[in-house]
Amino acid sequence: MSNITPFMNEKQLSAVASIASMSQCIEAIQGLIDSSWNFDYPIGNGWTITGSPNDFTIAFNQNFSASGTIIPGVPSYTITPAIDVPPIMAPATPGWGTTNACSAWGGKCTTSVPGTPAYTITPGYTVPAVMSPAIPAVTGGYSSDIVVNVDVKGVSSALTPLLESITFVNASDPTESETTQACTYNLNGEISGCQIKVSGSAAVNNIVVTISGVSTDLGSISSGAITLSPVPNIPIQSDIIMDVPPYNSAPAEFAATDTTLAYTPIPYTNGMFVSDLAISTGITPVADFICSDLLDPLTATWNALVCPLFSAVNASCPTSPTQTLSDYITTNAVLAQQEINSAAQSELNSILSSILSTIQPYSLAVITTGWNITAYPATGPDES
Repeated sequence: MSNITPFMNEKQLSAVASIASMSQCIEAIQGLIDSSWNFDYPIGNGWTITGSPNDFTIAFNQNFSASGTIIPGVPSYTITPAIDVPPIMAPATPGWGTTNACSAWGGKCTTSVPGTPAYTITPGYTVPAVMSPAIPAVTGGYSSDIVVNVDVKGVSSALTPLLESITFVNASDPTESETTQACTYNLNGEISGCQIKVSGSAAVNNIVVTISGVSTDLGSISSGAITLSPVPNIPIQSDIIMDVPPYNSAPAEFAATDTTLAYTPIPYTNGMFVSDLAISTGITPVADFICSDLLDPLTATWNALVCPLFSAVNASCPTSPTQTLSDYITTNAVLAQQEINSAAQSELNSILSSILSTIQPYSLAVITTGWNITAYPATGPDES
């Protein structure tokens, strides 16, 4: 534990006047952020976000296509196997001969008849196999472009009333090695959905279905412009930390004793940042709006338009690309929310760092109301 008396007094920081000063400080900073934070970057997998915290657009534009065998081919097969018919042969006949007397004096003569060899009466032949014809596979596929645009307006304006509900958490203790006190405030509430406007549209353009090399252009289908109503409230939680040093520039002879330290009242903050930002369901209303209001009706239209072309050849209809996109959004909404919280916190802290000199004057009222005037009188050492 530090033996140095804190120059920021926790009791005073938690008082109504100090909380009000901090709320006004954060509101002023929010205005600075709104004017300097311009979204213009991809958020992954074909999605982009552009605009400002109070008026931004989430967009998606990507080609979806698939092709392949939609009905397997049938190879040729044997109906009746080949039959070999043997030749019909005449049998061979053997030769024969006799010996007879051929003179009065006893001479003998031989008479012979030669045999007949076997011969072909009907030649042999082969009856060929009876084969079924091969049936080629049926190929098919589709190509289309999905476009989604969602406009979100009024988030910063809806956040402003919440700033009055911030609470003081604590202030760190100064030490001889680390004199700066970190004053932590907490924002925990719900952004009012009635102050936010969410509207958008979706379309599937250039739908082309190809079956067995024959292409059919089905044109485009669109949801038209749709507005989400009502927009649900959006929980938000964050710690806002203001670092307060005991001086703006170090006195000529800085010294920290067991009880006090050198100071130059009233100093500016030398850092402000956001920690543990959690817009816990911030993406869910928009994700649900995209899936339920924009994509699902297009899926039904796709099925009615495309599927008959495939059923005509007894093939299964491919999954609609809008259904594929909707499934992806539903599966990844939680992960996307975590990524957005992390990216938003990082970007916020980068902006807060870059505009610190502009923020500093707004911190004076907070530091003044929280300053431990008893231990560190306003007539402290001058800056060197």
